[in-house]
Amino acid sequence: MKFNTNKILAEWAYRVDDGQPDVTNVDHINHLREILYNFGLPHKFIVEYVHGLIEAEMVKNPNPKGRKDMVTKPYANTFLAKNSKAKSDNNSEKKVLKSKKTKVKVYPKKAKDKGWSGRSNDEIIDAVSTKTQSAVIPTKGSEDIKNRVNESRAETMSGKTGKGGGETTIQEEFTNIGRELTIADSNLKKSDLAEAIIKNVKENYPDSKIANDPAALKRLANKSIAGFDSAKEVTTNPSFNYNKEQPKGYPVNTTDSQVVRDVLVTQLKNAKTSEAIAHAKEELYEFQLNAGDKSITGKEGDADTIMVYKDNNGNDRVCYISNKQTLGDQQSSGTVNSSRRSILYAAEKLNMTDKEKADVVRVAETQFEKADKFDENMATGVKETVKEFADQLSTPQAKSTMAKAAQALSGRSKFGKSKDDLTPKELAKKKKYITNSLKKPEVLAKLMGNEGPPSNDVKSKEYKDWAKNTKSQFEADGKTYSDEDIVNSATMVTGTGGVTKGNHLRTNEKIAIVTRDINIKMQKKIDGGLSPEEAAKELKEEFAKPDKKGNTMYGNVFNESDLIEINSNPGLRGIEKAERGRKQDIEGMQKDTTAELIRLDAESGHTKPPANGPRTQAYVKGFLDRIHVTQNVAGTADGRKLTEMGEHSLSPKDYRTALAKTTGFASEEEYIKNNPDGNYNKALEKHLVENVEVEAGTMNLVYVSNQIDESTGKRKKVHIGTDTHRTGGSISKVAGELGKDVQVELAETTKQ
Repeated sequence: MKFNTNKILAEWAYRVDDGQPDVTNVDHINHLREILYNFGLPHKFIVEYVHGLIEAEMVKNPNPKGRKDMVTKPYANTFLAKNSKAKSDNNSEKKVLKSKKTKVKVYPKKAKDKGWSGRSNDEIIDAVSTKTQSAVIPTKGSEDIKNRVNESRAETMSGKTGKGGGETTIQEEFTNIGRELTIADSNLKKSDLAEAIIKNVKENYPDSKIANDPAALKRLANKSIAGFDSAKEVTTNPSFNYNKEQPKGYPVNTTDSQVVRDVLVTQLKNAKTSEAIAHAKEELYEFQLNAGDKSITGKEGDADTIMVYKDNNGNDRVCYISNKQTLGDQQSSGTVNSSRRSILYAAEKLNMTDKEKADVVRVAETQFEKADKFDENMATGVKETVKEFADQLSTPQAKSTMAKAAQALSGRSKFGKSKDDLTPKELAKKKKYITNSLKKPEVLAKLMGNEGPPSNDVKSKEYKDWAKNTKSQFEADGKTYSDEDIVNSATMVTGTGGVTKGNHLRTNEKIAIVTRDINIKMQKKIDGGLSPEEAAKELKEEFAKPDKKGNTMYGNVFNESDLIEINSNPGLRGIEKAERGRKQDIEGMQKDTTAELIRLDAESGHTKPPANGPRTQAYVKGFLDRIHVTQNVAGTADGRKLTEMGEHSLSPKDYRTALAKTTGFASEEEYIKNNPDGNYNKALEKHLVENVEVEAGTMNLVYVSNQIDESTGKRKKVHIGTDTHRTGGSISKVAGELGKDVQVELAETTKQ
């Protein structure tokens, strides 16, 4: 891990207004976080490093005077305080639970049980198919399935991308190849697997870009050797019921869930006996659970690769494998809404009173509504900026620059392919926010030069009539508008009518993230003595330098005039300020939410020890569900799922072993010895939900052990997981990660 203190301090000093970084200033700390991310440092390191700086400052100077933006003050904590007192009237509590607002969305296609009670075959097939999948193509045996899988793999090697992106999908296919090679050659050693994968790719896909990129080929192959242990686990662990005599072509390993769906649907249609029908239905139940779309089940299945094989009864059976490149990768990614659903779902599952459940529902809903409000605040900020700087944001140069920024990469790695190297699908993905803008009548009216909405009340008859007429006129108009005009129109109408929240603000958000980053780079050069023109020329040359993969900064789409425009346009500074305010609100929101659950528990007499209060338990259980820990701990994934992370292949039992060790719980053998009639899986899950805490001031989930930390003299905190937030998506992104201590124990567990 590269950590150049001098460079980081220099960059930090440059970014703050007076050149004097202040650990107690919120804006200064946010600058530091961005710098650390730009240096490519892991999220968990950044959280700990920043938290350590703040704690050190508070010890040195616990009550600094004259500072308005104290990091130690709660973020926006008034929104929960106003509603903190739970109503004691039972009827009021029941109203909260039954109100239309608090209903969890129902997913009628989700299977209730493994037997698909009350569902016909056609209904089952519909329930395991997404809108993007084509009709079922019946499979014709193992060789036919193998051919289809090979065709899909060839498409991936030629550039087809999955949900994780091009390189991620290729790496997943590498693990597929690794499993097949391991099963085919019993003498193959794990230490030789990476070279075997490289050889296979070169022989079978010689014309692919990855086969002709030695550095990337080696790097991805080395990250794919967990397939060796996965193959051994499936073929030897009795829970997978693997038949040693596989038909020609089997087992198959693929990232193509549509092929797997067709295999399992064909099995259902061909099943004759009650046993065969029951097996086919159970396989489709597992498919929906592990590979289904969240629009069907409410929760996206985490299977990245899938192994299909014959079991000892001669039936098709499937193992689902979640694939990550490292133990520190995100285990889940969703929105504030999905986080809210997980908490509400956990509240339903736990044995909570109506009062407790009502509190959880109210806090979760407040969180969701607050996130909505953050969007509205940003929209208002953009609207005020447009009022002042409409002309500066509407010049041909500004429109061109903003359209490029709206389609540029803005993640941790800003390097990407040039526009000419992008596939049509990749181009369409980059333009998705621009395309979405055309769904709003306000944008259409602006493009056509028409008047805006009669009011901001989108539910009024006047607005609905206006929207309908505007859309009809736009369709009849039939004109084609440039990206530049669409982006400009979307910016000009932000904060009016229906353009106040959700996906339709993402265009401005994307622009702000990109232009802020570029302006910082430009201003640094100008402050160093260069003219804007000289700074732009120098930065343009830096952006054009390819990385090891041949990609360039922002795909090298910005020319020198774009860079000068970004640096000089005051309208862009206004949009950036509006987006930054939303980001800061979101970072504090979840901390306030969890703090409120803990406070309500304490108010009701539930404090640790011995266990978390019920409201806190709902949050912890929701988090564990989101990162798929619950499924592994509960035993429902045994013989069904594996997780590959770089060189490590983890079974559900590996998760249980690691989590038990990190949280001081008994091993399975010890527990059964002392509790012969007990259920180890349920006992461990109960232990985690009751004892994993939300650390104050961070979004870390920790277990406080009995061991004393010599450096602090306090009981040692064991890091179980982290709930991270970032701006993005329809509201905001929520991503769950395994804690550093669990990662260490998982690595140790797989070595045994």
